[in-house]
Amino acid sequence: MLSFGNIVVLSRPIKIKENMKNISIRGLALQYITSMLVPVVLVTLVCFFLLYEELYERQQQEHQNKAMLIADNISQLVVFYNEIAKDLAKQAQLIDLIKHNKVEAAQQWSVKTRSLLPYSNGLALLSLDQKVIGNSKVQKIGKLCFRDLLLKFAGKLEVIPPIHHPDGKLSHFDIVVPVYEDEQVIGVLFASFSLELIQRVLERVQLGNESLLIETEQSVKVAEVGSPTLDFSLLKTAIPETNWLLRSEVPKFELEAFIIKYIPAALLLLLILAGLTSLFVMHLGKVIVADILGIKQALLAVHKGEFTSSNQESTRLKETNEIVGQVRELAHDIYIYQQQLLTLSSQDDLTHLNNRRTFFNDYKNYQALIKRGSTCALLLFDLDNFKYFNDNFGHNFGDEILLEFARILQNTFGNSHCARLGGDEFVAIQVDCSRQEIEAMYQDIVVALAPKNKAWQAALEVDVQIASSVGGVFITHDNIAIEKAIEQADKALYTAKDLGRGRLKFAPESL
Repeated sequence: MLSFGNIVVLSRPIKIKENMKNISIRGLALQYITSMLVPVVLVTLVCFFLLYEELYERQQQEHQNKAMLIADNISQLVVFYNEIAKDLAKQAQLIDLIKHNKVEAAQQWSVKTRSLLPYSNGLALLSLDQKVIGNSKVQKIGKLCFRDLLLKFAGKLEVIPPIHHPDGKLSHFDIVVPVYEDEQVIGVLFASFSLELIQRVLERVQLGNESLLIETEQSVKVAEVGSPTLDFSLLKTAIPETNWLLRSEVPKFELEAFIIKYIPAALLLLLILAGLTSLFVMHLGKVIVADILGIKQALLAVHKGEFTSSNQESTRLKETNEIVGQVRELAHDIYIYQQQLLTLSSQDDLTHLNNRRTFFNDYKNYQALIKRGSTCALLLFDLDNFKYFNDNFGHNFGDEILLEFARILQNTFGNSHCARLGGDEFVAIQVDCSRQEIEAMYQDIVVALAPKNKAWQAALEVDVQIASSVGGVFITHDNIAIEKAIEQADKALYTAKDLGRGRLKFAPESL
């Protein structure tokens, strides 16, 4: 019995009739080989055809599933911003602005609220008589937006949500929700958001040279990545909650590429054909030289089914597992992207210290103190040997080091006076502290790190330890920019590293 994948070919000794005297050994061999090779080739071709069809359908289904994931994600973003607009429309302050037609306050509310909304482009309030409360330019409601607003009032709006590409201005989509008081409509809230939001989603999920296009049913482009080619076939997916369409282009599954990809299977087929040839040659040898024991033993081995071929199905299973893993990874990235979109935090995600943006924004408070005569000391920290631990023992251990150092900084300087700038770089600022006091604080950090280093070295069995090189600068003028102060502290930090690391070095002069 001969086995190949799911194909089983039964074999049995072939008896040569005594009266077959006019046929040569070569002709007899050709006759038997042909009679066996033809069905084997036909069965193999059928298997390759079925495999080709299965892979083609699987590719189409996987791409369709991905397109649906992208479409659902875009839909969730539009719904998310629509819910934001609805929540704003319920605010008592907004209802009061519309009810009493407070023009100045409405404009101030628009400017302030836009600064708080990510990707916000325009925000305006309208009364029931379809008039903007305040200056439409200040509230960034253009002519195209106002035109579609009137179409929606009239029930004739075809694009939902409407898309605008005004000359010289940001492309955006509009959201319009009614404003109620005591279940009565008293006005309308208009909001528009930049299409950069949608563009970034497509850029994040794009794989390779894949072409993705979102457009309305009227062929107005919303966002696009990649360039379509003639070698691609088009797949259209409707985006829920809108009348937008996602057009994604799938590479055609070419027969030549399929054959090249499965050359190992073709080589395996040749091995099977060679085995069948050997089988029939051995049968012929048994007829011609019946007393050859080696051929007889080989034939017995074949008859017992000991001649088998390796199964290539595992290769397909591996490729399927890789594709499933890639889909799971994109959802996870979209999910993470959605979470990042919904969360506007002023803190570093890992250490919960202030992040770079918050620290830079708070610096103006220290400038006010300096203007009144105070002196501020800015310290820039860099963890020595952090890369060694992070690369050799994993990012989880690296995160543990960053968390522990952040805790030490909090205990030493207070949470409001220190921040994480990125990676293993931290910054702290102190008011009216002398050089000696700063050096004492640095020694407190060294002392606090000592037991942690001892525990890490014991657990990991290494001699390397975490230290902190620090560059400091004293700021005495309120017109010094934060970038300039950090630049000088960074120079002092690299001087500390050049002197041997694990030390505090101040800039030569105060700023």
